[in-house]
Amino acid sequence: MFRLGKSTPEERTWIKVGIAESGGLDQLTSLGDGRLLARDGQGLRVVEPGKPDARYKTPGQFVIHLAAAANGRFWYSYATKTNPAQTVVLARLGKNLVADTRIDVGPGRVIHLAAHPGAVAVLLRTDRAVNEVVWSVAVIGEDGIERWRADVPAEIGANSDRLDHGFVAISEHRVVLSAGNDVLLAWDAVAGRRV
Repeated sequence: MFRLGKSTPEERTWIKVGIAESGGLDQLTSLGDGRLLARDGQGLRVVEPGKPDARYKTPGQFVIHLAAAANGRFWYSYATKTNPAQTVVLARLGKNLVADTRIDVGPGRVIHLAAHPGAVAVLLRTDRAVNEVVWSVAVIGEDGIERWRADVPAEIGANSDRLDHGFVAISEHRVVLSAGNDVLLAWDAVAGRRV
């Protein structure tokens, strides 16, 4: 952990993150209180300085994406053995993992998600037919209600390989999609209209 000094970062402390499963660190997320959250192949793992790792199993769920939410909560998407990542969960950690909100975004599959206090933005891929892919961005509130969903313009979404590596970001006022090749699209975070 670093703190920004006057002109250089100052090392404050460090922790060892013992997640051996491949891909576990690519979704490493801060819970905002010194704890780090990661997926570990069996579920979720919480890493905290000076304490043993805490593990939270997610039977039948393979966690794909993680994003911190307000008040120590977090969003995650998961796949199952029979379904791609079509479910988004707002959860909190206690003695057990508690799902406060669970949303099915099908038939779309979650490609990326990002959170801001009060909402999550999701990049979705929907395969309608062979060689017919529709890309969309959706915003879902912490109450589990989808606020809006907007299709990505066909000229941007036509190259599905590019958007398979796309990502979204959300703030109080904007949702932004990075579609690769220096292409950025933005929507009003509340109303869902392009800006």
